[in-house]
This record gives sequence, C-alpha cells and structure tokens, in this order.
Amino acid sequence: GMEQTEEEIVWEKLPSAPHIAKCLRFREHRRWSQRETLSLMEHSLIRMPNVLKERIFVPQLSRFDKIFASCWLDDDQLILGTKDNKLIYWDTQSNRTMQIDLPRKPEAEVVADNCGIHFTATNHIYNGGSLLATGSSNPSDIAIFGLHNMSPHCLLVGHQDWVFSADFITPHVLASGGRDGHVKLWKIPEESEVLHIRKPSLSRKEHNWKVRDVKVNAFTNEMVSVACDSVINYWNTYNMDVIWAIKLPDLREFMCSALAPDRHLIAVGCQSSVVMIDDRTGDVIDNITFDDPDWTVRSLAINHNLLSVGGGNVISS
Repeated sequence: GMEQTEEEIVWEKLPSAPHIAKCLRFREHRRWSQRETLSLMEHSLIRMPNVLKERIFVPQLSRFDKIFASCWLDDDQLILGTKDNKLIYWDTQSNRTMQIDLPRKPEAEVVADNCGIHFTATNHIYNGGSLLATGSSNPSDIAIFGLHNMSPHCLLVGHQDWVFSADFITPHVLASGGRDGHVKLWKIPEESEVLHIRKPSLSRKEHNWKVRDVKVNAFTNEMVSVACDSVINYWNTYNMDVIWAIKLPDLREFMCSALAPDRHLIAVGCQSSVVMIDDRTGDVIDNITFDDPDWTVRSLAINHNLLSVGGGNVISS
C-alpha cells in the first residue's frame, strides 16, 4: 500500500484524544494541514449551538414588520428584507439601522398587493464582488445595489409575478425564480451612473408552479431550483439544461434550499421536513421530519457539517 505521511502517523497515535486536542498537538509541532483545519472547524461547529446566546434588538427593529430575508456584508453589518417591503441596513455593533430607498420604474404606480422582500443576495463569493440583489418597489422586479454606497445600480424587469429568490452565477450574471414559474438569467452592467432597466437574457419554464428558491453552486457551475409543484431541478448554468429532476409528491410546499458543495448535498425545506439529496444523482439520502404539525420550515443554511433550520408556526405566520 501507499506509505503514510508523517502527519497521518502522528494523527493515528492520538486515537483517544478529542479532535481539539489533536489539532492543538499538531499546531504545537507545526504540522498543520487542511485536514486538521477542517477537523477543528467541525469540532467547533458541533459545539457552537451550546454556547450561543440570544440577543433581541427590539428598539431598532420593532418599527418594521417580519424579517423575511437577510445576508451578512461582514462580521458586523447585514442587510434585512421585511414583510412590509422595507430594505434595512443594520450595524449590529452600533445598533444603527437605516432604511434604504427601493428603486422603481419611471412613472410606475405603487403596488397595492405587495408580498414583501423575500430574498437578499450578494456576489461576495467572487473576487471583487460588490453587488446586492434584492426585491424592489414592485415585487415582480429585482433591484441591484452597489455595496460601496448602497446606491441603485440597475433594475431587472421581466417576471410576471412576485420574485421569491435570486442568486449570482458569476459576478455579473444573476439567476432568479418567481411565482410565475420561470427561472430567468440576467446580465448586469459592470458600470452604472444612471438607473438602467434590464430585461432577462434567458428565461426557462421547467416548473408548473411557483419557484420558491434558486441556489447556485459556484464551484461546479450548477444550480438547484425548488418549486411548489414538488419538483426539484438541478441545472447546468453554462447552457441552462436540466441535469436531473425529481418529483416528491408526498412532500408539500417546498420553501427553501441550501447547498453543501464539499459534501455533494442539497437540503430542501418543505412543510414539515428537510430532504437531503445527493447532487450527483438526485437520489434522496435522508428525510428529517419534525414532530410539530403546525411548524413549517422557512429557511436553511449549511456550514460544513452543521445544518441550521429556521421555521415558524403555520397558523400565526
């Protein structure tokens, strides 16, 4: 067989020691590799929920309705989207909040039936990324902001109904999904001195009902879309062909998704469970159910081996 490296031999000599002790021992002897870094990270993530403390920021946010969407800009600042269609900048260190004006098409009327802001997405994952995508004054439009001064960059117009989700495929290409059942691609101009109105560069309708979420795997140039027709589509973002599709008719009201590219996993949240899917084959690996029939999954996040689930009561929310 293959000869073991010195690091592997040292690792195996510490079989009974906790991961944290092993990692500290490696660091002490200056033998620090990606394997030990990931092990320490996973050890911390497993124990993190036990040390988290909740802080409630009532005075700063009580004047707004429910928060539907959020994304971090850095360790202290984040953007919030609310049910009453407000876009909020929030500095958690100073507790300062600021409402950001949403753009609208010239001479556009105020939309009475507004669903609120359901998504916020940045292109931070790409080098030099400085854009934010979110809902707009009209919930069927997408507003793009420059993060350096939070000024409107352009307005994406083309969905015929509310937009529920969007994610960046490249620094200047965005994918979106909406209640009209369409998945659309948009090319965003690199420079913008005035508010440009952009039409979609591509539109596909592979779902028979509203698309609730789209998530992009930037490492493989693939994307997942989940819809209320109980169908999950996995796309090639180069040519926008569907690689595989599965229908899970026993599960109702798909709401959200999250990707774990390093583990080839897709998590999909529905009315009363979270389904884990292998992104290479489309096979269902696990179905995590919840005991409370009145509780439904609303958001998911995966950080290495930690899955976080957010939800709410069906009746009250």
